[in-house]
Amino acid sequence: LKPSRLEKKQNFQGALARSFSIQRSACLFTGRIAGRAMAGEERKSHLYALEQELQQSIRSDWGRARKSVMMALESRCYDSIVGATIVVNVILTIYETDLRARQEEPPKWSNVFDFLLLAFYTVDVGARIFALRSDYFGFNMNSAFFLVVVG
Repeated sequence: LKPSRLEKKQNFQGALARSFSIQRSACLFTGRIAGRAMAGEERKSHLYALEQELQQSIRSDWGRARKSVMMALESRCYDSIVGATIVVNVILTIYETDLRARQEEPPKWSNVFDFLLLAFYTVDVGARIFALRSDYFGFNMNSAFFLVVVG
């Protein structure tokens, strides 16, 4: 069956939202977009434009909760929290690897942190699936992240 015009538009809007998320994250963490450095005001105006486009890509027929979740997931604050969580996860992984290389058992608190990190990632995936629905799996990075969290 050929997708209808509305389905094509909805698929495009989902891909657009994912694209804005990636561009905004790249701009936030590297200060670069399309391979060139951006100064403070230019960077802010570019981020503002991306946020406006994202808000326009969120469909008007979405419920209030779904819109709110999507806007929270796409906020700069949440991106910072995810970034900090990943850094903590990497540090904890390095620490545990060093202990295991010395034939030592990791302390119990590291197991608690591992569980909390897994819970955070699981909630993140669940919230993104709630907001994007089937569009979530239309982007390979989301599918890979889902497999890592579930696996």
